[in-house]
Amino acid sequence: MGAEKAEGPGGRHRVNQIRDNVEVPPSPHHLTTEGEGRETDGGEGRSSPTRVYPAADVRVPIGRALRALWPALGIGAALLMINAGLYGPLAPRSAAPPVGAAAGDGSTGGSAPSCVFATGFDILYGWLPFSGNWALADGGYVQRVPLGFDRGAGMARFRAGDRYTLSVRMRYISGVMGGGLAFNMERPYAFVNSQLVRFAGGKGLLWGYYDEKTGFHTMGGAALPEGMDAGDGRWHTLRLTVRPETFDIAVDESEIARAQPLRFTAGYFSLHTSESAVAFDDVCLSWE
Repeated sequence: MGAEKAEGPGGRHRVNQIRDNVEVPPSPHHLTTEGEGRETDGGEGRSSPTRVYPAADVRVPIGRALRALWPALGIGAALLMINAGLYGPLAPRSAAPPVGAAAGDGSTGGSAPSCVFATGFDILYGWLPFSGNWALADGGYVQRVPLGFDRGAGMARFRAGDRYTLSVRMRYISGVMGGGLAFNMERPYAFVNSQLVRFAGGKGLLWGYYDEKTGFHTMGGAALPEGMDAGDGRWHTLRLTVRPETFDIAVDESEIARAQPLRFTAGYFSLHTSESAVAFDDVCLSWE
């Protein structure tokens, strides 16, 4: 201020003229975000000018959101396809006996039953292994661990009614023959509240039910006919004929037990092994 007074009115005029001749840059096409980007002096009352930022493009967050949703959409579509495959309708088909089958090898005799569900395990479709080590091998679907009880693979695609026939061929591989069928299951992935019929070694059968805590309760047992050995490494057929209150048991062409009482009526079914490695093939479910 002292310098301006020393120069007099003429000096002030020249200073103002210089200020007027300075070119002011045009205002940038930006939006100033108040307070954002401000650098403070630690509370001493001074601060640098507020930084300016370009206007936000709403297309950027929308694009990012869509990219983030793609994996979830893909997973949802895959789950829908799996659900349709597991629970889709099944066309009736006949379970033909294996080519070249002979009496006593576990094949069914006479005319082939009309199966509402049948599989020869060419592919795995709808099966849910929930205990054990299951794989396609040795001419069927094999549970390969010969140790431990209650190994299972349930069929999630089909739920049986209260009148049906269920059969499967099985072949002993190792351990103590304990292959069988669980049926009238509450869930296709656990033995909770279900019935069971299985071999008890190569010379006999046992049957019973699992309670709500998968505790097993034996209801009966029987010896196989003289000369029959389910642990001989050949194919044998286990067949169950189920009605609303009772069920019958047959092995190959021999009837083992009739009118055994049921604890549970209707439900899913599962392949089963205990203390044995077993191959399964040619599952057939037919209505009575």
